[in-house]
Amino acid sequence: MSDVAEPKVNDLLHAALRCHRLEQLDKAASLYREVLKIEPTRADVAHLYGLAEVGRGEMAVGIQSMILSLTIKPGVAQVEHDLAAALAEVGQVERAIDHFREAIKIKPDFIEARINLAGAYVRQEHPNAAVTELEQAREQATNNPLIHFRLGRARSALRDWHGAASAFEACLNIDPEHADARYYLADLQLTVGQFEVGWDNYEARWHRPKLATEPRPFQFPKWAGESLAGRTILAWGEQGVGEEILFASMIPDLMNQAGHVLLESDPRLRPLFERSFPGIETVGRTYPAASRTAQSDIDLQSATGSLGRWLRRTPSQFTCQAYLLADAEKSAAARARYTLSSDGPTIGIAWRSLSPLKNFSSYKSSPIEAWRPVLTRPEPLFVNLQYGDCDEALAFVEREWGTRIYVDAEIDQMTSLDDFAAQIDALDLIITTSNTTAHVAGALGKPVWVVLPVKAGWRWSRDREDSIWYPNARLFRQAPGEDWAAVLDRVGGALSVWLDQRADHA
Repeated sequence: MSDVAEPKVNDLLHAALRCHRLEQLDKAASLYREVLKIEPTRADVAHLYGLAEVGRGEMAVGIQSMILSLTIKPGVAQVEHDLAAALAEVGQVERAIDHFREAIKIKPDFIEARINLAGAYVRQEHPNAAVTELEQAREQATNNPLIHFRLGRARSALRDWHGAASAFEACLNIDPEHADARYYLADLQLTVGQFEVGWDNYEARWHRPKLATEPRPFQFPKWAGESLAGRTILAWGEQGVGEEILFASMIPDLMNQAGHVLLESDPRLRPLFERSFPGIETVGRTYPAASRTAQSDIDLQSATGSLGRWLRRTPSQFTCQAYLLADAEKSAAARARYTLSSDGPTIGIAWRSLSPLKNFSSYKSSPIEAWRPVLTRPEPLFVNLQYGDCDEALAFVEREWGTRIYVDAEIDQMTSLDDFAAQIDALDLIITTSNTTAHVAGALGKPVWVVLPVKAGWRWSRDREDSIWYPNARLFRQAPGEDWAAVLDRVGGALSVWLDQRADHA
C-alpha cells in the first residue's frame, strides 16, 4: 500500500466502524468492501465485513468473508466463534461445532464460545455434551446467569427435571428478571403438577424477548383473584387456537364467579363458544380491538392463560370434563355422509402440526410413512382431519397401502372451526399429533389418542397416559431416542384391541 493510500484507508475504516456501531450495516458493509479493495489481506477488516454482512442477512457472503479472515490469519478465537455462530444460524450446526471447539482450543476461558457450543450440542440432540461444556463454563464464571439458563435447557432435554429446575432457579437468583428462565421453570413446574408456583411463573411469558403472542392493549385492571360477584370481566384468548380451546376449560368456573363474562377470541371460535357457554358474551379478536372491549361496564380483564393462577392452583380444581358442544345438526349431517361411505367405525387422523412456531411445529409432526400400522387396517373409514396441503401424503397412502382416506369437501377447518368441531363430533375415534385437532376433540369429550414427541410441553403433563384437561384422551408418548415408527406401532397395536372390542360389542 502506498503512503498516499494509507490515510484514505484509515478514513474509510473509521467511517465503517462508526456506521457499524450505529447499526447502519448497509453503509458499513460498503465501506469495508472499499477498504478490502485497497488492502485485500486485512484479516481484521474481512472479519468485520463478515459480521456486517451477517447482520444485514447476507449470510453466505458474511460466512465466506470470515473464512477469508481465518485463511489470512489463522488462530483468532473471536473470528472462529463468530464464524461458528453464523454457521449455526444457517443450520450448518456440525460445522459450527467444529469452529466453536477451535475457538475454545485457542482460548480455553472463552465463556461465550462454551455457552454457544452447548447450544449447538442441544440442537444436535447431544445434551450430555452440552452439560459437560456448561459445567466447565460454570466453574470459570459462576455468576453468569446465561450459563445456568442454558444448563437448565440442556438438563430439560435429558429429562433431568430436578437438575433443570435447580439450574433455572440459580439463574433467577443471579438475575430475577431473566424472563426466559422463569418461563421455562414454569414449564417444568406445570409439567410435574406444581401448579401454584407454575402458574405464577408462567406470567413471565409476557416479558420474554420473543413473545408467542402479543398482550392485548386493554387498560382495565388485571384480575388478581379477588371476588367477581356482580362484576364484569373481559377474558381474552391468547397464543394459538389450541391454547384458546385449552384455556376455555376455565370459562365455566369464571362464569360461576362473575356477574358477567365477556370473552374475546379468534373469530372462528365464536359460534362454538357461544353454544358451549350460554350466558357469556363473545366478541371476535380484531386489530384494533372491537369497541365493545373498551366500554365502561367492564371492571377487570384477564388473559385466559392467566386464569389458571386463580382457578387451577391444585390438581383437585381440574374438572376434566367435556366443555365444548358441537352443532348437533351439522354433526348428524357429517355422520350421515360417512355412513354412506362405510359401515365400519369412523376414525379421524391428523399427523402434522402447523404451529407458527416452526421449529416446535416440525418437532411435533410425524411422517405419514410412520402411520402404516394404523392406516393399513381395513375395517375403519379413515377421515382426513389434517389441515394445510396434504394431497401428496393422501396420495402416498392410497398408492402404497391401498387405503383411501376420506376427505370431507363440506368441511374447511381453516375458515369454520364450528364445522370442524361438528366433524370431529361425528367420529368414533380421533388419532392425532399435538395440534388443534387434539384440543377440539379433547374439549368435546371425544375419544382421542394423542401422539406426542419426547418433549411434549406442560399441556400434556409428564409420563401420564391420560390428560388432566380432557376426559377421554389417551396419550402415546415418544420415548427418548425412539422414532415415530415405534410410537405409531404401539398406536397400531392399541387400535387392533379397540377394533376387536368394538366388534365384540357389535
